[in-house]
Order: sequence, then C-alpha cells, then structure tokens
Amino acid sequence: MSDDLTPAGKWLADSRSTHFDRHTAAVEVAHDESLDPGPGDFSISLWLNTESQLDDVLGDLVSKYDPAQRKGFNLGFHDGPGVTSTHSNSRHLYFGMDDGAGDEQWTEVGRPGNSVKVAGLAVWNGDLYAGSYEAGESETGHVYRYAGGSQ
Repeated sequence: MSDDLTPAGKWLADSRSTHFDRHTAAVEVAHDESLDPGPGDFSISLWLNTESQLDDVLGDLVSKYDPAQRKGFNLGFHDGPGVTSTHSNSRHLYFGMDDGAGDEQWTEVGRPGNSVKVAGLAVWNGDLYAGSYEAGESETGHVYRYAGGSQ
C-alpha cells in the first residue's frame, strides 16, 4: 500500500487536518486488502465541521463498497432539503453496511398501516421495526414491528 495519502484539500497549520471546499475536493484511496474491515470490529475516526447555512446538500464522508459483491460500508449525512416531509432529516448522520449475505428471494409482505413511506428502519433484539409516514388528514406516523411471515 502506498504511503502517499495526501488529500486534495488544503492542509491546515497543524499538518494533521485538511480543509475541503465541498464542491470539488475529495480523497480517493485505491483498494487494498489491508483496508477491508474483516469479520471483527473496526472504527472510523474523523472530525467534521460545516457552515451553519449551506447552498448544497451534504453527502458521503467515508465509503468502501463493492457493488458487484454487495460488500462494504458507508458513513455520511442524509439531507432532504426542500421536501416538507423530510425537513427534520436535515444533517442526520447515517451508517450502513452490507456483507453480501442474505436471501436472494424478495418476499412482499405488504405495507405497515396506511404508510406512504417508511421513514426509518431499525433492528432491535432480533426484530425489525419500521417508522411510517402516513399522509391522511387525521393520520400520524406509527412504529410497527415485523413479526415474520405476512404479519
């Protein structure tokens, strides 16, 4: 692996951090097996500060993903500007990972309640929970637990 990891940003006085202009600067590191997280725990460390008023959306911070194998991870910001149902989702930090495992077969089990959008998913104690957005005049969102099968 090359030791040349000079970013495309501007080095700051402490020589350990850099400034990016948000529009054109990026760091791309070529694949190397030593960067694969493997089956154990791993950590990512970064410090980020953005302007309070932005004229663009925020996005990926760190990503290592192979779409052909469906393996990797992504850390970034979710931002939904200009959409009334996602205003509260401005600048949410997210992390996702996939190990290419799982059932190749998709099974349709319906939708939770009258939801028009699943606004959040979480697994807790082995159960899948979905937070819904329901658009009816007298409706509100709910949290549903998927119990398996068609329930």
